[in-house]
Amino acid sequence: MKDLKVIGKEQVAGYEFIGIEGGFGDGTRGMLVRDIAEIHGTTVKRINELIKKNIMRFKNGVDIVNLKDDSVVVLNDLEFTQNAINRYKYIYLLSERGYSKLLKILEDDTAWDIYDKFVDGYFNMRQHIKEQMPMTDLEKIALLAQGTTQLSERIEKVDSKLDNLIENQALNATDYGSVNRAVNHRVYAYASIHHIPKSNVGPLFKDLGNQIKQVANVGNRSRIKSKDYDMVIKFIDNWEPSTATKTIIEQTELDVEKSA
Repeated sequence: MKDLKVIGKEQVAGYEFIGIEGGFGDGTRGMLVRDIAEIHGTTVKRINELIKKNIMRFKNGVDIVNLKDDSVVVLNDLEFTQNAINRYKYIYLLSERGYSKLLKILEDDTAWDIYDKFVDGYFNMRQHIKEQMPMTDLEKIALLAQGTTQLSERIEKVDSKLDNLIENQALNATDYGSVNRAVNHRVYAYASIHHIPKSNVGPLFKDLGNQIKQVANVGNRSRIKSKDYDMVIKFIDNWEPSTATKTIIEQTELDVEKSA
């Protein structure tokens, strides 16, 4: 274990616990299972059992350490009574990575909401030595760069979600009306060219409507996505009825002629 140091009481997201630094490397932070259990409103016994059941998922020295295995650590500094030290077989300390793995196992209502707050307010904040030595210029630059990078990543995620929302929204009333007008224009233009009377254009409308739903992958024309508008208009302009529809219309005309 790497130079574990107790840094005193910490307050994050309204929870108080013992801050621990250096348990997994220089400047890293860890949290006791005892404190995690209190935060999540459960027992140390339950969390220890979950860890034991999934111990193969935790990498020793990276995700988790058992403080009882390390004689260097003074457990009294962590506010464990001698009775508790004697009673517990495991006194686990988890790194940020270990805590995130535990959350996947816990999956309680507290888990992910609390985790975000602890990453921002605890694990990612390296505390300076108690003499409050000021940051060097390089440390300030590094911290600023880290914050800028995180902000850029969040902006990119928001932009991506916004683009996705815009692309997948349904047609507005204006575009929907344009699609309907394009359908009417194309059907009657085809009927005029092929001398099909208006009384027989029903199969043409049905054919074009079905093909539009197929190419736009929707169950109803009103559900066409905004991103597919240009594609649908182009399809309508170049539409030709299926062979089956042409046959139906021809047969209808023959039946009319026979009955005349």
